[in-house]
Amino acid sequence: MASSGTTPSANEDRGQRLLASILSFSALVFVIYLARIWTRLRPKYALTAADYTITVAMVAKTLNIVFLVLAVQNGFGKHMVHIPGGTAGIITVSNLVLGCWMTGVLVSGFGRISIASLLLTLTSSFRWKMLLRLTIALQLLYMLTYEVVQLVQCQNIISSKSRVPSSSSPSSTSSPPPPSSSSQCLSRTSVFVFQLVSISIDMLSDLVCALLPILIVWRLSRSTLEKLLVILLMTSCLAATLCGIPKLYYLVTFDFSGRDQLYDLIPEFFWFRMEEGIVIAAACAPLLKGPVERCMRRVGLPTFGIPTRDLNTVMRVTV
Repeated sequence: MASSGTTPSANEDRGQRLLASILSFSALVFVIYLARIWTRLRPKYALTAADYTITVAMVAKTLNIVFLVLAVQNGFGKHMVHIPGGTAGIITVSNLVLGCWMTGVLVSGFGRISIASLLLTLTSSFRWKMLLRLTIALQLLYMLTYEVVQLVQCQNIISSKSRVPSSSSPSSTSSPPPPSSSSQCLSRTSVFVFQLVSISIDMLSDLVCALLPILIVWRLSRSTLEKLLVILLMTSCLAATLCGIPKLYYLVTFDFSGRDQLYDLIPEFFWFRMEEGIVIAAACAPLLKGPVERCMRRVGLPTFGIPTRDLNTVMRVTV
C-alpha cells in the first residue's frame, strides 16, 4: 500500500494475477470432481449423500468464481482510489466480494460434509459415527449462522448503491468513502470471532476425517504401499487445514482502519479460495484410486493387490 500522502500507482493491479491463479487451480479441481462423479455413474449408478453434498459444494464454487470474475472486472485488486465509478464502483466491488465470502463458506462447509458423509459409510463404530455426525452438525450450524449474520449486518452495503450518486452527478467524488461504509460491514471483533470459530471447526473436522481413515485402512489386508497411498489420499484434507496458518496471519495483520482495504484484502482472499479448492479435491481424491488402477492395468503397469504368503504344506514339514 502506498505511504500516507502519496497517490498509489494506477498500474498496481493484483486482481489479474489473483484471477489467473484461482481459475487455473479451480479448473484442475473441476476435472477431479468430474472424474469422481464419472466413477460413481459408471459402470453402475452409485451416487450417495457424499456425492450430492460435494456437488452442492461445486455449484457454490462455480458461483464463487462468477463473483470473483465480476469483482475483478469491476476493479477488485486495484487501489480503491483507482476503482472505476468512484464510490458507486467501490460499493459494487464490495457487494461482489461479499458474494465470494458467502459462497466460499458453502464450498468449504459442504466439501467437509461430503468427506464426513463418505466416512460414515466406512465405519460401524457408534462413537465414530456420532463424532462424524457432530462435525456435520457443526459445519451446518456455522454455515447457517454466517450466512444469516452477513445478510443482516451487510444490508447497509448491499442496499447502499441505490443511494450513491452516479459518477456523472456534480456531487459525486472519485475518492473512496470511509472503510466502514464501503468495504467492511462487520466489526473487527465480529470478523475475528467468525474466523476463529471457522478455523476451529474446520480443524476439528479435518482431524476427525484424517484420523478415522488411518485406523480403518491400516487394518486392511493390503500391501503396505497401497495402504499408505490410500491413507495419503484420504488425509489430504489436512492440506486445507494448513491454509489456516496464512489465513490467520493475514487476518491478524489486516488494517481494519485503512482506506485501501479491498487492495490489502487480496492475500487473505487468495488463501480462502485455495482452501476451498483443496477441500473439494480432498473429498474427491479417495474415489479416484479405482480409475487410476484401471488405467495402470490397461497400459500394462503393475497394480496393487492383496499380499500373499507361502504356507507350510505337509510335504514341507520336517519330521
